[in-house]
Amino acid sequence: MKITAVKVRLFEYAMPKPFHPTWQPVPTTAARIHVVEIHTDEGITGIGSGGVPVRWEVAGLFLMGQDPFALEQHVANLRSMAFFVGRPWPVEIALWDIIGKATGKPVYKLLGGGSEKLKAYASTGELRPLGARVEAAQKIVSEGFKALKLRFHSPDWRDDVRTLAAVRKAIGDQIDIMVDGNWGWRIAPDRQLSRWDLKTAISVVKACEEQESPRPARSGPWSRLQARCSRRTPGPTVSGWSRTCTAPRLRRGSPTSSSRTTRPTGFRSTGTSSSPSR
Repeated sequence: MKITAVKVRLFEYAMPKPFHPTWQPVPTTAARIHVVEIHTDEGITGIGSGGVPVRWEVAGLFLMGQDPFALEQHVANLRSMAFFVGRPWPVEIALWDIIGKATGKPVYKLLGGGSEKLKAYASTGELRPLGARVEAAQKIVSEGFKALKLRFHSPDWRDDVRTLAAVRKAIGDQIDIMVDGNWGWRIAPDRQLSRWDLKTAISVVKACEEQESPRPARSGPWSRLQARCSRRTPGPTVSGWSRTCTAPRLRRGSPTSSSRTTRPTGFRSTGTSSSPSR
């Protein structure tokens, strides 16, 4: 089997109202998704999506005529070219898709996965008044989700802890709650004050533990801070959204439970996320 073509398609639609995510200083007004297709001479097409599609066609040039099963070689090439083609990992997803279709097996089994079900969670994305956030959490639970993620991004982190307490009181103890601080990753135009330092991160974790022994998820490249915070608090904290992310499942009386979501790098996934639209 040989690769014959690599195509990229763009899908975009206007959002009904601006979305103000905690992780960027400007609102999002349109939903955009890029899909990469890898075609083969045996009629099998692999599909992948996600990442930042900068010059994916360049990655496609290096794949032409190659065996899609040569994953080790392709991943090494993608890593070396990632600095000038953005995040090319959806290309790897498409390659795995080809392999799964050619072998007649789901990719999770090819990678050694044993579970046929994943626990999905709903991820909130905006800072809203307390009542609105409680209402959104209740709606998530009513839709059947067994876990949800809250964003901590208030100027005073104590307000975020109060939100956690209010949401927990409203939805009960049988729903897992994740917390994402969104303070470790800065986009260049972001000039927000009150960013977390080590002392603040430790205070937040301890305050959350007083609520229900949770493990806050973190976003962004602050592994050193996360590691130092982990050594100073009794409950485990969680490293984040680079290539794999442990997404904590926060439930009273269950201090070690966790689910994992993955970026497209061939690792097995044991958790999924919904769109951060709330």
